Amino acid sequence: MISTFRAKIVFLLFVLFILLLANWGTYAGVPMLVLFVVACSVYVPSFFGSYWTPTEAKAVERVIREVKARNGAFYDIGSGDARVVEAVAKAGFTSVGIEIDPLKWLFSTARLKIRGVRNARILRTSFYKADLSGADIIFCYLPNKTLEKLEPRMKKLRGKTIICYRIKFPTMKPAKEFEKEKVYVYKT
Repeated sequence: MISTFRAKIVFLLFVLFILLLANWGTYAGVPMLVLFVVACSVYVPSFFGSYWTPTEAKAVERVIREVKARNGAFYDIGSGDARVVEAVAKAGFTSVGIEIDPLKWLFSTARLKIRGVRNARILRTSFYKADLSGADIIFCYLPNKTLEKLEPRMKKLRGKTIICYRIKFPTMKPAKEFEKEKVYVYKT
């Protein structure tokens, strides 16, 4: 949830940028714009619950092995830069990423388009509100607090495989654990 304090800080940064642009012209404006975009790309993700942390290659390989053992659509909730979405799509599966952060969504959508990945897409929405009924396999690499909030919803899903990376659900017991890659597989 976006706090009013954070919203005020972003607004003040934006106003500062506009004032500097107006006072110093384009010579200072362009570097300030770059600084503003970089600051927002680091700061804005905190509005949406977590910072971007990429999934390690060995974990992506384990996820693909688990996905290949099943059939169906793959959803990555909180898909970040879409590296897992892309890898699963290249393995021949329909792959959907769910990402609320507009900068990550834009980057990951462009990444898939530039690389010509056809059977993958990124939805810009909250995974708390997203329709997961089309998913057969759901991948999560999310912080503890987020998994804790998401767990009741995941328990209600039926006939799904949920794969978590690094962090387990607080009360659900994994059907399989791969400690070396820190991958946990759940059945609902």
